[in-house]
Amino acid sequence: MRLLVALASLALLAATPVSAQPFTDYTARLALELPDQWTAAPATVTRIPYVRASAGSNECHFVVVPRPATQDAEPARVRLAGRELLAESVWARMPPALPRVFAPDSTIQETRVDETPFWPIQFGAYNSAGRTVYAAVQFRPGFEYWGFCLARAGEDIPATFDQILRSVASTDDAQLRAAAEATEVQEASQEDTFRGYRDQLERERNSMNTMRTGVGGGLGGSSPSPSSGN
Repeated sequence: MRLLVALASLALLAATPVSAQPFTDYTARLALELPDQWTAAPATVTRIPYVRASAGSNECHFVVVPRPATQDAEPARVRLAGRELLAESVWARMPPALPRVFAPDSTIQETRVDETPFWPIQFGAYNSAGRTVYAAVQFRPGFEYWGFCLARAGEDIPATFDQILRSVASTDDAQLRAAAEATEVQEASQEDTFRGYRDQLERERNSMNTMRTGVGGGLGGSSPSPSSGN
């Protein structure tokens, strides 16, 4: 119940602005914004970049996961793929991989996709030893950007966590967005051309059907009556 109430109140709480400060780590290709009084450590030197931000008992963890299989994918394709809700099995793999965030008995409770931002954001919520871990992931060519926020003690601050998770971005986003938009404009133009060609064919076909109906009606008329003189 506590989880459902927190999720239901996000839309209302998120309307309250929180002063934010930018954090960028070009090594990790990670950019985000943190509320005042929050501090962030640069990416930990591990196999994959790892950033931790905190303020008191509240903390967020960010993991940049390389995905070589999508490195050469068009940004527009990656953006489109981000709209597809991840399988629950994917979310379930995260707690064992991040023991500093999750308790051993953590389970996924809620998942959804928000397509409102230019880059769709997938959200999840876990139950971890009776507390909620708020999670989100975004996709870019060659990378997944995961974020996890939780309160170690006291009350949750879901609106603040939501704001932080939504601020996650790639340091290459300006170029990636421009490339994605260019592809989408080109494809829209091609679709318009195809639609125009299809509509022209439809008009020509209707015209031919009208002509055939007229000719068929003339041929199908009654035969002339025999002359009385024969």
